[in-house]
Amino acid sequence: MHLPEYDTPFDRPVREVGLGWNLSPVAPRFPGKVLMLTDGRAISQAESVLGYFSDLHLATIIGSPSAGTNGDVQRFSTPSGYYISFTGLRVTRHDGVTPFHLRGVTPDVAIAPTLEDVRAGHDVVLERDLTLAQ
Repeated sequence: MHLPEYDTPFDRPVREVGLGWNLSPVAPRFPGKVLMLTDGRAISQAESVLGYFSDLHLATIIGSPSAGTNGDVQRFSTPSGYYISFTGLRVTRHDGVTPFHLRGVTPDVAIAPTLEDVRAGHDVVLERDLTLAQ
């Protein structure tokens, strides 16, 4: 996450301050297969965790892309009573360059349930996960 710093209003930022956890995996690692399920409901904190597992190749991500919405939440209300939320941060993947907003974490194994799957009671994402786990 990158926080822009300005020296004059309505101008481009003069610099960005890098924010983030800067975590690294430590030993001992779990010796088995690590699989993570995701979809568009994964947002914010969940995407931060997914990003580490994806970018550091710590797990196989299964499902559909996460929401692509991360960063500190800024919120204000309008006189008509509507609330508007946004982030004041530029969020990238862990390489510091690749944009994160509107892209999220893309799964290694892409699969999404159809309406027919749901009606039939099939959780195709979990079924694929169980297949890969064996």
